[in-house]
Amino acid sequence: MNIKNQPQRYLRFSIAQRIEHWVLVISFTILGVTGLPQRYVGQIWAETMIETMGGIEFVRIVHRYAAGVLLILSVYHAIIVAYKIIVKQVDWSMWPRLNDAKNLWQMFAYNLGLNKLQPRMPRYNFEEKAEYWSLVWGTVLMALTGFMLWNPIITTQLLPGSFIPAAKSAHSAEALLAVLAIIVWHMYGVHLRKFNKSIFTGMLSRQEMAHEHALELAQIDAGTTPPPPSQSEQRRRLRLFIPLATVITLILGVSLYVFLTLEDTAPTKALAAVLDNQTEPYQVTEVTIHSSMTSYQGPESCATEGCHSSALDNMMVAKHSQRIAVAGPSPLISRLFEDESENVENEDGNVDCLVCHVKTYQPDDLLASARTMQAAGGQTCRRCHTDGHSVDNVHAEVGLSCTSCHTSQAHEIDMETKVAPCESCHEAMPHDDPLINSSHKRLDCRTCHERSDYRIFVDVSQAEQNVETGLYQPLVYTQTALPRFIWQFEDDYEPKIIAVISVTVLAPMDFDPIAFSQTGQTSQAGNSPQEQSYDLTLNGHNVFRDQAQQCDDCHGPDNQFDYLSLNLETSLSAAKEKEGE
Repeated sequence: MNIKNQPQRYLRFSIAQRIEHWVLVISFTILGVTGLPQRYVGQIWAETMIETMGGIEFVRIVHRYAAGVLLILSVYHAIIVAYKIIVKQVDWSMWPRLNDAKNLWQMFAYNLGLNKLQPRMPRYNFEEKAEYWSLVWGTVLMALTGFMLWNPIITTQLLPGSFIPAAKSAHSAEALLAVLAIIVWHMYGVHLRKFNKSIFTGMLSRQEMAHEHALELAQIDAGTTPPPPSQSEQRRRLRLFIPLATVITLILGVSLYVFLTLEDTAPTKALAAVLDNQTEPYQVTEVTIHSSMTSYQGPESCATEGCHSSALDNMMVAKHSQRIAVAGPSPLISRLFEDESENVENEDGNVDCLVCHVKTYQPDDLLASARTMQAAGGQTCRRCHTDGHSVDNVHAEVGLSCTSCHTSQAHEIDMETKVAPCESCHEAMPHDDPLINSSHKRLDCRTCHERSDYRIFVDVSQAEQNVETGLYQPLVYTQTALPRFIWQFEDDYEPKIIAVISVTVLAPMDFDPIAFSQTGQTSQAGNSPQEQSYDLTLNGHNVFRDQAQQCDDCHGPDNQFDYLSLNLETSLSAAKEKEGE
């Protein structure tokens, strides 16, 4: 055999690099195949793919395993790159440089016929660098948004609830962009324009090198390629690298473990915590700084010695506090005083920190109450927020707190802010039956999963004292009634059909909600109660297992669903007219 006639071949990718690439190809493909059908929920092709792959739950599990593989591969790649740069002193030729912009312009001119010669490219040209850094950026973005979607409860404890749908949109859009980039750009440039076999064989021919990496070939021929450091220098650098790499690997490994195990979609950890701790969640289990308080004269006491001065300031201007100052602590009554609470200045001390922030509220002994100071939320929220019917069975039993959905910051629980939709925690296709997922996407989840066959009556003539707060609240009772359904129009979401409950408040015209909450007295003698009514949108607090609306409830011969009243155009016009648009 004539060795001189054998074509010269140059190593492009080592075996380890080829294995790394194929792991990336497989994990990326699985992520795309299992992720895109979830993005296009309701489409026939997406439903068919999910059904073919074994159902939505199996698809979600496979998607998350593939995500875990991609994250592990990313950690491995970061360590290998660091090893090559620090120990081997390999030139980081993948880093963007000014010459890449020059090559880009020259290639642009060459493709238009303005230049006769194609630019000479280095080991990695500007196209390959763009693809590489797009992959890096996309992986970081997908990891951040994926963490938020994988751990929605933890996320909403740290960030506003609106971050969940934002993360879902970013995750979905970046996934679509990545898949299209691979199909349109990478597949064409590497496999269709000219089939590049180096990822299979690891080698490039001299002709391929001259065409795609002429500058690198010239350096090889001229013998100007930088030599590797000596063995002794590599060993010295390796001794420095190993401790550093170990620390970084441990940090990334622990972070990855936390990412994958911090929270389940169905938060079983939270449920286990609830089952393990059956005591009152706000029970004082240790001596705190509040338990040693010697006096309490009102909210101002919380700001003494600089303890909570900023918290007191933002509490005084928060809409939640303003509403309590104007309409009292009963949310069902406060609906009658919406207009008056917009610009009120909360300077008269109507809102006491203790109402929300203590385990035991004793109106006759404020100091004893203050000594049980705890973080607000959960049980303290339910002191005021109850309609006499809500049980909140499903969400409560898995350990969700009020702030898991109603996020707050600096005392601001904005009454105008809408809670993120159910899909923020539940997947876009929660049902095994594709027909339900696709044909009912115009229905808000609460339309079927909450019972709305009752109406609420609020009677202020029969005051009841709240044993926890010492404040008075009206008698609340319910009666069976036909469910009502309306179109709900949100600025950020498509209109959906949702059930509403009629609330009727019996109160005299000169009703003072603040005086009522403090004394239980409704008005001066002789003023008869007046009826005022409004619609209350279902709030997600009456979700029971296995008690959702059934098909016959709306589609059966005795259905109670009023289809004629749900004309979308008429409802939208009425909604705009009500808002004064």
